[in-house]
Amino acid sequence: MLRGDEAQALEAARLASTCLGSPEARESRSQALWHAGLAAQAADESGAALVLAAEGARILYSRTDALDRGRLHAAIAHMHTRVSPPDLDAPPAELPAARAVFGSDAGAPDLAALAVEDARVHCLRGDFAAALASSSAVLAARAGHPHDQIVAHAHVLAARAQAHLRDVDASRSEFQ
Repeated sequence: MLRGDEAQALEAARLASTCLGSPEARESRSQALWHAGLAAQAADESGAALVLAAEGARILYSRTDALDRGRLHAAIAHMHTRVSPPDLDAPPAELPAARAVFGSDAGAPDLAALAVEDARVHCLRGDFAAALASSSAVLAARAGHPHDQIVAHAHVLAARAQAHLRDVDASRSEFQ
């Protein structure tokens, strides 16, 4: 998948997930399913992506620590916002679950990633003031990390929200 051949990656991951049926291979199966979901998402097969990734996450969930379980919730919420049309009912359940699982163990990048997903859901629902508030909070919290991918997503969401709120100058400034 890293070379860009999503179809081949998807087929390889699906084959691996069917071959790994023994109880000893449970973790490998979960990882194969998860990666098959990521490959399906990259190949624009969003329905298959959610099914595969959710099954992989379900298997992994019982075997991972709190941070990884929280990240699984966040990743599934992220995938729900990428399907066409976006599923806006799942992220509001997944994101609080991620926060609850994280507890006080989450670092600033994990919390910022959750806030970016909140902003994305607000944008998709048309609540641009809330989207701007969430993305602005991320930008303030991650000000010392301008090259961070989370910060880049927050800038894009802030610009989108500002454009919808008719603040064109502020929207432009997000890209300077």
